[in-house]
Amino acid sequence: MIRRPVRERPARFWPARFWPDRRGVAAVEFALIAPLMIALYFGLAELTMGLMAEQRSNHLVSMMADLVAQDAQTDEAALDEVMSTGTAIMEPFPATAGLLKIRISGVVADDKGNVTVAWSRATGGFSARPPGSSIDDPPENLLAENEGLVLAEVEYKHKPVIGYVIDQTMTFKDRWFARPRQAVQVVCSDCD
Repeated sequence: MIRRPVRERPARFWPARFWPDRRGVAAVEFALIAPLMIALYFGLAELTMGLMAEQRSNHLVSMMADLVAQDAQTDEAALDEVMSTGTAIMEPFPATAGLLKIRISGVVADDKGNVTVAWSRATGGFSARPPGSSIDDPPENLLAENEGLVLAEVEYKHKPVIGYVIDQTMTFKDRWFARPRQAVQVVCSDCD
């Protein structure tokens, strides 16, 4: 038996040897794309939760103004009861004091068109508006002279649960004016 000499291939530069080898390409691509996809997923989840919290706070402010505007007269106990529903409306989001601030006020326009506060009640860190104080930016063409409106205001601070992409607190503020249904203005019998 005749042995032929084995011809060795010329040695190539070592990275060039790996170029034709396609094993592990999917793993490398996954390692490059996975962090981006995970950040995108968590970012969308946090954004969606923030939008849901804002929607709940907007619903809460309109609901409170509507509830108070249904009667011709109210009192502190009834206003406190309406404001206590805020934690239930905001579920599953936390609505402790400091996170959820609520204020309900009765505003009246005088014969000159000046809009002032008749009564006010607040909870969660808001202070009640002093009677006789003016309202910033009252609604145009909604309030005639010697008529009243119910003003509900909500401020909600939403902290993202995960905090992976959005790590700062989002503050949602809204106010809602409601026209009284059974009288020219809603009167609070024992509000200071």
